[in-house]
Amino acid sequence: MKKFTPYVVLTILCTWLNPVLTSAQFTPNWYEERDLGSYAVGRIIQADLDEATGETSVYTAASAGTYDAMNVTRRTNEGDLVWSKNINNAGYSSWSPSAMHIDDAGNVIVSGQVYNTDEMIYELFILSYSSGGGFNWAQFINEDDSYSYFIGMEPGADGDNVYIAAWTYNYVGATYTSELRLYSVLLADGTVEWDAVHIPGDTYSYFYDMVAGSTGVYFTGYLQDVDYSYDMQTIKFDTEGNYEWTQLFEADTAFEFNFGYALAINNSGNLVVAGSSGSGSIITIVYHPDGTLLNATEQNFGASAYIFQNMLLKDNGPGSTYFAASVYKNGAYGIYVARLNEDGSTAWQKKVDGQTLVDLEVPEDMEGCYIVVSEYVDTIYNYVPSLFMFDPSGNKIGEMLSPLKGYYSVADFSTLNGSEFYITGQKQNPDYSYHEITSRWDLDSVMRLANASDVAVNVFPNPASDFVYVKTEFEEMQIELIDINGRVVQQYNGNYEIALDVSDLSAGVYMLRIISDNKETLTPFVKE
Repeated sequence: MKKFTPYVVLTILCTWLNPVLTSAQFTPNWYEERDLGSYAVGRIIQADLDEATGETSVYTAASAGTYDAMNVTRRTNEGDLVWSKNINNAGYSSWSPSAMHIDDAGNVIVSGQVYNTDEMIYELFILSYSSGGGFNWAQFINEDDSYSYFIGMEPGADGDNVYIAAWTYNYVGATYTSELRLYSVLLADGTVEWDAVHIPGDTYSYFYDMVAGSTGVYFTGYLQDVDYSYDMQTIKFDTEGNYEWTQLFEADTAFEFNFGYALAINNSGNLVVAGSSGSGSIITIVYHPDGTLLNATEQNFGASAYIFQNMLLKDNGPGSTYFAASVYKNGAYGIYVARLNEDGSTAWQKKVDGQTLVDLEVPEDMEGCYIVVSEYVDTIYNYVPSLFMFDPSGNKIGEMLSPLKGYYSVADFSTLNGSEFYITGQKQNPDYSYHEITSRWDLDSVMRLANASDVAVNVFPNPASDFVYVKTEFEEMQIELIDINGRVVQQYNGNYEIALDVSDLSAGVYMLRIISDNKETLTPFVKE
């Protein structure tokens, strides 16, 4: 594991007339790159605070090997390895860990789907390890030669069980039929306490998300109609597995597609559903636990827009539900972020250009939300994650660039307190193998610039060995890299953000000369 010598985002204040920029300073605390086999993929990360000891642990789950294994790891908050377990059962491949829960006893529960090579079907798995790394139990669940596709895992309200769910489909004659299956698994020994099934109809259904609370277990997705349109479908079971109701947000015309993508239970106990209608509209709906429609709102991005399924809803407890979605419009990607009131109306909405959504976190009992996004950078042939923070009023108060080498893909992040952030993902190597990447970033301080005539130019990382990023608010800028003898060794032109390849430079101190609108500034840069 690589532990960083702390370096900071270097912020240069200039006197160009531009809008106020709010920013934050992050320090990479530790960073680890692991070879878990040819196709290592970091998929889940979760931090957990032991209230008795005050210690924070960081748990990860990853696909490993050549799709034939899974890894579960516990680290300390300082990044030191506590234990690491590989799960490699004969007859199983394509391990896809998708959900994690830390129970009241400190056991880590991981669930997802896996391919049974003997029966040639996908099925569910759920397993438990103690906080000390001891194996507790495992369950594999399949349904009568049907493919089972994992939907999610949610803890029960009393802490004794978790709910896991899958949708299955069968092809009978010339017709696809789907089943929604819900299982209650006891945390003590992994026993399946009960299972429930609901068949939405003699047609095809798909489910994207689930959420559970004291009022029941809810699902959302879509139902194919007879005219080949899709209706947004929301279904409720009670906490004992009894089916209660289905609500449809129906398509108006043939071949119109309405999808339910994300769910949350707000502070009032009502269900919030987010999805898309047609190709360019985001729909948010609020249902009472009895199924009564309380509110529905639409945000239309236009006929040229496309709404992606990586849509997320999170509620923080005190009364705010935060929402994020990826939107593609006019050839560009962006993130739509909103804060919803208890009645489902929009308190504020923001758009962040040039990024695709990875994950949304809302720490319990904290105001504001945190979003990890990813952007492909041509100069390093890699995806670079950034962290955006929004306060309760919708002000963007922070941003973070990636570690030195960048990520090929970011899968998940976690934060308990809004000051320590944990990220996992994968990086593609030159031989097209993959390494799992895990890191911790610390928010040192939040800095608000008071003078509207001041702007910030961020140079990061500094020092650096491979790439250094220069980020500004300028539509056009020129950058010159000057060595200690005053020679211009590199020159770049670009806008907003430029990645400088400094890997071939000799170690030493250089100057970055940044020019825009006939103004310029100089700042030192250290090449390791």
